[in-house]
Amino acid sequence: MPGWARIIAVAALVVAAGVGAAGPARADLREFIGRIQDVSEEGVVVRNRSGDQRHFARTKRTRVVGQRSRWTQLRGGDSVIVTWSLDDDPVECRRIDVLSTSGSR
Repeated sequence: MPGWARIIAVAALVVAAGVGAAGPARADLREFIGRIQDVSEEGVVVRNRSGDQRHFARTKRTRVVGQRSRWTQLRGGDSVIVTWSLDDDPVECRRIDVLSTSGSR
């Protein structure tokens, strides 16, 4: 085997080993985009354009960002992106990005 072929083979093995050693890169996080239908102290219900509706539980680590900065400011009709994890049971709201408020349609 020529010298350059051996270098390429070793480099390929190093890359393959590095890919296998890396853990999941937060691949379990998902986003749900829609409008808030209902909000309470316990959680929020969001409906997307397809008509699917999901309930997300509020936790101590839930963050609200974007055009609103607090949970108490969320209103029905707000357009949001909810970040949640497949590992959660019940489904917990990790983050709510408020894209537009119900008054600014």
